[in-house]
Amino acid sequence: MHRSSESVAAIATALAKAQTELSNPEKSSVGMIHHNNRADNPQAFRYASLASGLEIVRKTLGGQQIAVAQTTDIDRVNGLVNLTTTLIHTSGEWISSDWPVCQLSDTSAPRRMGAALTYARRYALFTLVGIAGEDDLDAPDMQNPEGNRKIESDSDFQNRNSQNADASLARQGASCCRSGQTGYRHFMLNPASNSTLH
Repeated sequence: MHRSSESVAAIATALAKAQTELSNPEKSSVGMIHHNNRADNPQAFRYASLASGLEIVRKTLGGQQIAVAQTTDIDRVNGLVNLTTTLIHTSGEWISSDWPVCQLSDTSAPRRMGAALTYARRYALFTLVGIAGEDDLDAPDMQNPEGNRKIESDSDFQNRNSQNADASLARQGASCCRSGQTGYRHFMLNPASNSTLH
């Protein structure tokens, strides 16, 4: 859900200037899409980490006097943990967007919740400022709209039968990250650690 201050003239002008300078972060990591209902080979795709995106966004938006804040909120009525990403201009104007992180019950598993939060932060931030952080994934969904899919790093795919506890926890935790607005049911693992979502 999108929200904003009563007036957005100043922040809109500043954001427009920032977007002329913004560039998409380098897609330096590789993930694999595994389709549950298909037996063919998994599809590889490239994506940018949250850290690389934050570095670009902070520098560029800061130059236009826009700060970025990401905070969490507990929705007990719907049993969800939500993320709010806000762009705040020095004029006092702001624009924010809410993004579901995971179910409230997942807070009992810190690793699971942390993995889902990193995932949500990445998608929410990139969407709000207008940059792309991964290859286009729409085509697989169009081919298989009903089938769930999960995305993991190439290294995790090669070693997914191992007993690596961190990778196992991350896979389980990331499965809780769902967005009713986008229909995403996938996750990404950091090839370097096999434990952190990006």
